[in-house]
Amino acid sequence: INLIAKVDSITEGSIFYKGQDILSENLNNDFKIGIVPAEDILLENCTCYKQLVYFCDFIGLNQNQSFICDILRKLNILDYKNYLIKEMSGGNRRKLMLACALIQNPSIIILDEPTSAVDPVSRQEIWEFIKDLKYTKPNLVCILTTHHLEEAEYLSDNISIISKGKIKYSGEKETLLSQYGYSYKLRLSFVETQNKTEDVFQIIKNILDQNLGLNKAIKETSQFIDKIDIKFNISCEKEAILLYNQIKKSIPMNVSIILETNNLENAYEEFDNKINYNRV
Repeated sequence: INLIAKVDSITEGSIFYKGQDILSENLNNDFKIGIVPAEDILLENCTCYKQLVYFCDFIGLNQNQSFICDILRKLNILDYKNYLIKEMSGGNRRKLMLACALIQNPSIIILDEPTSAVDPVSRQEIWEFIKDLKYTKPNLVCILTTHHLEEAEYLSDNISIISKGKIKYSGEKETLLSQYGYSYKLRLSFVETQNKTEDVFQIIKNILDQNLGLNKAIKETSQFIDKIDIKFNISCEKEAILLYNQIKKSIPMNVSIILETNNLENAYEEFDNKINYNRV
């Protein structure tokens, strides 16, 4: 983050934005970087509105009252514009930090743990606001750092995994999900013990084999006395639902069955195991 923001000097390599080195003297004059640091940097005895006014003055930006109120409204904190910052909740303070980073209409925005120590309602509101930036500001490059895989999965198109200062993976999120982990998981629970797990498992294997090819379809299986987990790969959600319905009709009615999709946490666990490095 410090290298992108030019706080620290680059000792090796380059950083490019749309084909241009960000350290180049020929870089477009409109190039700006907005940063939401992990910790809030706000004037505690200042009002929410005045904080943005002072920030605009500090960076030499001339913005009128309606513009500032508009960004506060989009972040759902307009009602707090006259509140002292020290009176605001942690979630609303993070929203104000987002407003400071975006008010200059940056080319790149860096979000360092944007929802750390935030209540669930504010976290979801911040997520939705960040996700909407893809459509409201399509040219904006958004770099998110997080330890929460759920957050990375919900907000990101591309994922980079960094460990011990080195990039271990960098690519599209969907590629990571497909290469590591599985597409879907069937979870069966046996309410009554007279239903033998082996018999039910054989029914499912036959259905998957007929529809997908068993060797390619099943990624991993786990059998217990009262439970079966079957992880399998399939590219189409519609086909997965059709298979689920077919299996549900073929097994005893008193066997509970749930279809779950893969997520980034599962993919990361398998990725982590394969490359055998410690998590940060």
